[in-house]
Amino acid sequence: MSDPYVESDILMQLQSIARQEGWDEEFQSVYLASDFQVMEDSYGYIEGKGVAAVATAKWPDGRCSYQYFNFYYQYEGGGQYSNVLLYYGHGIRGFVPCEKIE
Repeated sequence: MSDPYVESDILMQLQSIARQEGWDEEFQSVYLASDFQVMEDSYGYIEGKGVAAVATAKWPDGRCSYQYFNFYYQYEGGGQYSNVLLYYGHGIRGFVPCEKIE
């Protein structure tokens, strides 16, 4: 799946989160790794719809990496979702040769 608007939104959010949290890496690009999936609580109520993304980054020491992140739109009821994409967490990070992500 590719959605330039969502990918751009995630990239801007990750860059902002990195500044706020004092992360060292500089995020370069984002690729969606899944389609949006409905998220339900343990009772089956819809909480939102989430998507997995892979972000590439460059580090001050010259290394490059990729990392998985999760974002979601909160469910507002009546079949409607918020238009604000929210950070939901992150997963594994791997380091790769920089030419692999450029």
